[in-house]
Amino acid sequence: MNAAAAALGLVIEQTIELGEDFYLWPECVPAFNCWRRIQTQWVRDAEGRLLGLNYPGVKVVIGFYFSKRLHSEIFSALQAMEIAHINALAT
Repeated sequence: MNAAAAALGLVIEQTIELGEDFYLWPECVPAFNCWRRIQTQWVRDAEGRLLGLNYPGVKVVIGFYFSKRLHSEIFSALQAMEIAHINALAT
């Protein structure tokens, strides 16, 4: 790793500890892939607090990348992930 960084003129100052691997059930992969794509769709209030997802933007992403038969399923999964994410940040 250090040799690869040095070849680019970079110096690694610290190492990052990677967490445990995780696995997704095949039926969860589309929602997870969508979750990764919508990370620019968060809405914040004037103080910068996270309010939730911009649903019109999320629907555009879903429509662009996923078949129509998956739209409702993915949107429901995203809402569950949204709530879990906001709750995790609040603790």
